[in-house]
Amino acid sequence: MYLKQLYTLIIISTISIKAHGQPAMDTIYANEHHNVAFFFPSPVQKAITGHPAFVFTYNREQEEHLGLLQAVPGRPSNLLVMTTSGKVYSFHLAYAKTLQRYNHFITTEQSIGTLPPKLNNKKLDSKVVDSLTKQQKTYKERCSYLLEHNPKNLVTKRKSGLRLRLESMTYHGNEVYLVIDIKNTSAIDFELGHLAITVTNGSKKRRASSQEIPLDVAYIHKNPSIIRTGNHEHFVCVTPKFVLGNEETLRIQLWEKRGSRTIDLKYARH
Repeated sequence: MYLKQLYTLIIISTISIKAHGQPAMDTIYANEHHNVAFFFPSPVQKAITGHPAFVFTYNREQEEHLGLLQAVPGRPSNLLVMTTSGKVYSFHLAYAKTLQRYNHFITTEQSIGTLPPKLNNKKLDSKVVDSLTKQQKTYKERCSYLLEHNPKNLVTKRKSGLRLRLESMTYHGNEVYLVIDIKNTSAIDFELGHLAITVTNGSKKRRASSQEIPLDVAYIHKNPSIIRTGNHEHFVCVTPKFVLGNEETLRIQLWEKRGSRTIDLKYARH
């Protein structure tokens, strides 16, 4: 949270915006039932929402042009996105039960400004770098430990020649470590495009009142890019702490990068 606030202050104080002709802020509508896709002209480098009711996910391991937005009912907020080209984009966010648009192709003309080159390439303060390095090392050590132990099987889903398995959920401090295994038994390699992890709150008998809350993945250990035919990949996702209630379900979704295959796994405590 501290880093997000710090980065927001840096952006606000250093963005160069022309006094006239600044683009109007677009309003993007989202809900908990659909992924609203953003396609930027340059890969997403950093993204911040103003309220946790709105979650914007993007590939933190490998730079991509795609970002996905979901929301739960609440007050309007905003989204700030910086791309690798230094362009900064700002959007007004609002919740809507029904959506008119699911895909937004963003152009450079919608940018509200550009980061100065010196800031865009500036190294972080040494204390911040040390803190990030230690955090990454801690994640890596804990994830490696979990992968080395005998795998379990909490729940398995099979579809289109793919087998997705949630092996364990481990709590540590304010985080949850999810050990996941995916196997490809189809005749075609599966290239992983996007991973989404959410918690669904609501009874199956009352679907209309259910809410799906996206979880921000802080770290992925051994993040697979492709699962070759006949092979499997074992990895760990670290998310903020959550505890499943009696009517709550953990949902893990995978989408193929250049294809139409998807697999959707759901886990509920019994």
